[in-house]
Amino acid sequence: MSLAEILAGIDAWVVGGAMRDELLGRPIRDVDVAVAGDPEPPARTVAAAVRGPAFRLSEAFGAWRVIERSTGRVYDFSPLQGETIEEDLGRRDFTVNAIARPLSGGDPIDPFGGRSDLAARRLRVLGREAYESDPLRPLRLARLAAELGFAPDAETERLTLTAA
Repeated sequence: MSLAEILAGIDAWVVGGAMRDELLGRPIRDVDVAVAGDPEPPARTVAAAVRGPAFRLSEAFGAWRVIERSTGRVYDFSPLQGETIEEDLGRRDFTVNAIARPLSGGDPIDPFGGRSDLAARRLRVLGREAYESDPLRPLRLARLAAELGFAPDAETERLTLTAA
């Protein structure tokens, strides 16, 4: 049974690295799901369906994690960071991680040009605020650049040096 079938009727989106990796044709082991509302009930529903544990990952962010033991796949559920999925995406780190697909199906939501950056093999930070909200993001830039073979654009380099 697919994640969409398990969570039918719930307003949720596959986001972040899972979308990036799907669009790049890479294997997906970690599935990030943004949920309108409390992420605990959908996390527990998925845990029951995959016969794996569900546990609170972060009290500060309200996130929950489910581990599918049979495949090793990890599902992270978090509440929308904002009123809409577009607001949530605007609070992420890089454009290539600010893409969502409704769990119910449909076209990807890409308000910041992440798919163009994927095609260009470019990493672009979503502004100075992305680094201010999480000081570990400059390190994440280095990891993504090494892992994906992408290069940051000039503005991202400048903002990264300033944040460092």
